Amino acid sequence: NTSDKKSKSILFDIWGKERIKTIDCYNVGKGNADYIRGCKNRMLYDIGYSFKKFPKKKGRYNYYRACDAIRKIQPSCVVLSHWDTDHILGCVYAEQRIFDIPWIAPSLENKGKTKYSINAYRLARYLDTLNNLYLVDCLRGPLKIANIKTKDGAIGLYLGGGKDSYITDANKQGLYIEIYSRNIHILLSGDVPYACMMQQVRQCNIDYLHVPHHCSKMKYNNLINCKRYGKVA
Repeated sequence: NTSDKKSKSILFDIWGKERIKTIDCYNVGKGNADYIRGCKNRMLYDIGYSFKKFPKKKGRYNYYRACDAIRKIQPSCVVLSHWDTDHILGCVYAEQRIFDIPWIAPSLENKGKTKYSINAYRLARYLDTLNNLYLVDCLRGPLKIANIKTKDGAIGLYLGGGKDSYITDANKQGLYIEIYSRNIHILLSGDVPYACMMQQVRQCNIDYLHVPHHCSKMKYNNLINCKRYGKVA
């Protein structure tokens, strides 16, 4: 496991003097892949895909577009919410440079009996061999790992934790990201259920929320930028 200070240092090197410009959310099926872009630096939050969710011709086209986009991205670091297959396997489409940058991820252990795929352990071992893997002890959440001031706001990295009967321990103990930029409040939640987030986060008004597929039936009551309050993102 890596110290929180090291994770904060990695994020500060990227965002300490940056301004967040855009966030691209890729259509990769039931997994996640969010590309946070600044003027010069970039951060990829998850690199997943699930081709099983694209049975129709139009869906397959969008999926191939997403894979091609992943191949072209050039992030400064990767933040992995957790090690489930649908959040990591997009890396098979990425160039080698994706492995030559820092990866911040929760440790491959949890309080339950969740077992990750062999692909997750292979990826972790390869990144560790390259000295590019920085693991957050996932047994301590909910917890704030880092909060970095940017030129126009802030970006925070948090660790989930707590009880929720709907979802696995690996999901509950994942990493999620909170962004303030130009008076806009954004929450990228990975697969962390809202009940397992820090109280200060889940009680804030959110303008934009990337709803994780496991949490799509849950309510985030402070979501304000939607037609049906608290139900649409």
